Amino acid sequence: MTLSEVLEVLAGLVDGLQPGCTSGSDAARLVKLFERGERLCAAGKTLMLSRAVECNEWSKSGARSAPQWLSQLSGVAPAAAQRTLDTAGKLVSQPEVADALRSGELSAAQAAEIASAVAQNPQAAPRLLDDARKRGFKGLKQSCRAARLAAKSREEDQANYDRQRERRYCRLWTEADGSGRVDARMDALSFARFRACLAPFEEEAFNAYRKAGTREPTQRYRADALLALAETAAANRAGAESPTAPTLLGSGPAKSKVPAKLIVVVDRQALLRGYAEDGERCEIEGFGQVPVAVAREVMADAFLAAVVTDGVDIRRLAHLGRYPTAMQRTALEVRDPCCVVPACERTDGLEIHHSPPFEKSRHTVLDELARTCGGRGGHHDQITTQGALLFGEPGNWQWQPPPDYGPFDDPPDTAGPARGPFDDPAGTTSGGPFDDTPP
Repeated sequence: MTLSEVLEVLAGLVDGLQPGCTSGSDAARLVKLFERGERLCAAGKTLMLSRAVECNEWSKSGARSAPQWLSQLSGVAPAAAQRTLDTAGKLVSQPEVADALRSGELSAAQAAEIASAVAQNPQAAPRLLDDARKRGFKGLKQSCRAARLAAKSREEDQANYDRQRERRYCRLWTEADGSGRVDARMDALSFARFRACLAPFEEEAFNAYRKAGTREPTQRYRADALLALAETAAANRAGAESPTAPTLLGSGPAKSKVPAKLIVVVDRQALLRGYAEDGERCEIEGFGQVPVAVAREVMADAFLAAVVTDGVDIRRLAHLGRYPTAMQRTALEVRDPCCVVPACERTDGLEIHHSPPFEKSRHTVLDELARTCGGRGGHHDQITTQGALLFGEPGNWQWQPPPDYGPFDDPPDTAGPARGPFDDPAGTTSGGPFDDTPP
């Protein structure tokens, strides 16, 4: 059977679909099958694309360029078409990645990320392919960024950071309807510091709106938080209370200083060498891999603090209280930068979970703690109110979803009040409550 015949059969199947007459389990099974088909079709298109472009077939359609031809053919923006063409060109010299794409193991988006990173760091291919199997797309992008940085020498690492500094800006303008707009770009360290400063105000905005019985999108919390941060800084500089404390954010005078916590994790050999090699860590907790030059600047900056174990085995520190010590909390933030439930990778509003439950162990040990996403319907909520299970150990956590009901349903007789990611201050770890990933 030819590909054209297969597609004709597929077209007939799709035309006959009746979602309203399909059970939920059958619908989910079909979604998985169509996803596999979509991956295989995307793989075939990408693998054949280089040959079609090499033979200048695009010019026969009257297109001015290969990206324009593919853009018209696929119905996507020219930038997206160019990215597909770049991926196709890189796969010619990346047989491992091409084979994974050909088998349907990778999506087109995953292949594009990996191919771009492997082009700069060929040795990273096996690790990135393994990450694609185990991690979500957000985690894979972080791994690919780390692989690109690992391909740089010390001089290139410093030059990359210097370029980030040179390209920083903050633009302010007024839209036609009178609303104001802010657009900014910062180097990695400045951006991480800004997020750390903004995080307490985001939490305050979230709690204030929730107390008022209102739910708002993340971006609105952040807009209020940004204004509150600016007004607090202005009041502190003037040595006076904020004259225009926002109704939902302010409950008193401006704070004397902005609370912020920034954790930078860097391998000692990378720090001494001046750049990180493949597999070594140099990252800001909650932000991702950064140049070693950033870690060096952090160590010289009085605004920030460095946490060093200095021979203390944090894994074996235990106490009889329910909540972790400050040292355990910091170690947990470094070890679990995102929700530990496989493929979740949320970094906002993480809560601390005991496994086994504290009521059984009656102690708090780092290896029996894990960070899971909070809020109604989050994984921590599913564990505590819906019967889901998290078991295993750090680096190998296993997840068993709630039985017999959806992720947002409360089981009979065990349902508690709806909780947000900041309902339990003692059980919620520090860090920004929200983490947006641009499309």
